[in-house]
Amino acid sequence: MINHSKNKRPAFLIAGMTLFAGLTFYSCTKDDTSTADNYQLEGTWQLYKTQSGALPDSTYELSSDNEIIFAPKYYWRYHNGALLDSGTYFLTSSELSDSGFYAQINDENQTFSTLILKGDTLFLSGRGIIMNTETFIKTSDNSTQP
Repeated sequence: MINHSKNKRPAFLIAGMTLFAGLTFYSCTKDDTSTADNYQLEGTWQLYKTQSGALPDSTYELSSDNEIIFAPKYYWRYHNGALLDSGTYFLTSSELSDSGFYAQINDENQTFSTLILKGDTLFLSGRGIIMNTETFIKTSDNSTQP
């Protein structure tokens, strides 16, 4: 009678070592940092600059008087310290590139704007005959209602 179990041990050992090595290399791969999760809209954004095709650019000192706060599905927008607008929003037509996160943002009134996130800078461009762009700087990740 031949004992085959001794002949199978090297094969199991090699298979086990190969599996261990494969899992080790797989776990050490570089994480993909180019996902939409790396671009967080939620938080407090203070107005830094406005650009219009009809008027000269305006630059603002960062202040809570002119800011927009995004929470999941909700936003509050302040102008000169007063609540200008608030409601719900959703993103559509999003695209991720090496230079930022691009999306259309729609509010409950079906107002469309183009949103671009690049690091801690948010660009909002409204639709209309004259293109207006507002530049916001992120000042807080806090996204609770003020």
